[in-house]
Amino acid sequence: MVPPTVLVYHPHDAVTYAGLIRAPRERVNVRVAANAADAAEVIGEADILYGWNVPTRLFAKAGRLRWLQAMSAGVDWALVPELPARVTVTRVPGVFGPWMAEYVLGWSLWVTQRMATYREAQGRRAWIDHVVPDRLRGKTLAVVGVGDVGRAIARAARAFGMRVVGVSRTGRAVPGIGDGQRAVVVPGDGVVGAIAAQHHGVGAAAAAHPVVAGAAFEAVVARAAAQHVIAVAAGKPV
Repeated sequence: MVPPTVLVYHPHDAVTYAGLIRAPRERVNVRVAANAADAAEVIGEADILYGWNVPTRLFAKAGRLRWLQAMSAGVDWALVPELPARVTVTRVPGVFGPWMAEYVLGWSLWVTQRMATYREAQGRRAWIDHVVPDRLRGKTLAVVGVGDVGRAIARAARAFGMRVVGVSRTGRAVPGIGDGQRAVVVPGDGVVGAIAAQHHGVGAAAAAHPVVAGAAFEAVVARAAAQHVIAVAAGKPV
């Protein structure tokens, strides 16, 4: 039996990720690629592709590919017409949520605790007694995208006493989002009005998933009067 070939694709850490594959080497062939040119030379041999943000033009050459394991929680970059229908796509939920929750709350606390002001004063060796820190409790956090990462952010925010407004495409009930209510759901550009209508002193809008992208996301922030935007999705949401 010919062992399957795994192609590990990552622009910076392909070799490191390949080292995490625990299958006996005589039972699997592991190849690595850090760019599209290198990947194009071997993707035709790959039965399994383990990667992140793989250039879609490579899929046309993946004649043997049966399984795409994404290194990310999101798989938008993989769900494209160029990927053959026979390929099973899997992801890694449950890994990034805790990291992103701490990231969002860390930057939120940076704002409410007036850390920039205090750091500037510290650099001048100055004592300031007229700046009073604020509280996260009572602030509203709009989470755009309530998947695995968005739910983890929402749970952490609610533990700080924040009011969470969720935005999703489907509107299915999501535990921990809102006050026992459904996530705010409006298709397309209607999300702009939805967040604006829910605004009660928005502390931050955390883009956990590009439900709304580009100019539309900018409009969401403007209409909602969000004081701060914390982007946690891969890519450029604004």
